Amino acid sequence: MKRAAQLGGYVYARLSTLPYAFQGRGLVWAVQLPSIAAADAVVDEAAEGGVLLLRTKRGTVKLGPPLTIPDQQIAMGMDILSRALLAQYHREARSA
Repeated sequence: MKRAAQLGGYVYARLSTLPYAFQGRGLVWAVQLPSIAAADAVVDEAAEGGVLLLRTKRGTVKLGPPLTIPDQQIAMGMDILSRALLAQYHREARSA
């Protein structure tokens, strides 16, 4: 449980810097995007970087890395996810 709390705190801190609502605990998190199309774009972009996400029917993307993930990999995965989410945010801003 200590490792889940430690990594969960790291994921929370990283997600807190992004412009989307999120919820979760430990290593299971969900980020709410404005549409299914936006969620699909984030899932596709993250997958190109090697991060697998799950898109729900409501435009939410879920992440749940294994408890055994090395610190360097969680950092790299969060970098990739952050870039994908920020790219989507900028696409939305341009089209507004």
